[in-house]
Amino acid sequence: MLRRIERWVKGPLFGCRMCGNCLLQETAFICPMECPKGMRNGPCGGSTPEKCYVDETRPCIWYRIYDRAFRMGRQEMLLEVLPPLDWDRVGTETWGDVVRSVRRYGTASFLQDRFSRDREKKAHSWEAVFRPVRQPDWWQGDSDYHAPAYDEPVSKLETELRSAGS
Repeated sequence: MLRRIERWVKGPLFGCRMCGNCLLQETAFICPMECPKGMRNGPCGGSTPEKCYVDETRPCIWYRIYDRAFRMGRQEMLLEVLPPLDWDRVGTETWGDVVRSVRRYGTASFLQDRFSRDREKKAHSWEAVFRPVRQPDWWQGDSDYHAPAYDEPVSKLETELRSAGS
């Protein structure tokens, strides 16, 4: 039942593809699974703002994600390395994971922190609840941003991401 409700709500609002590994809060509330390659950490090398590398009839979804993230002031969320898709979860819901994470944090504490005027409390509660959802225990990858080895930025977007990260 929760899966049906999640699909009904998130599908039309965010383009959700029910991957079971929801990252909407990190990708400016645009589902990265709209990418034909299923890229979860940015565009592939052949895409441009005007066209997708795989399907040239459509724009690259990751350029929409970057654009919205910058307009929302959430570009720092794009610096985190996100885990690959857990194919065992595809077609399942993610809201149950969020509810369990809220319960572990403490439902009353989470609600109190979310309605607090203290920005640090709000940020802390959000991170405490959503980090375990987006960085599951099985993912042993690196969740830190590492600057590229070369000195010169290769694009305007990269220049903006670097300046946002510093």
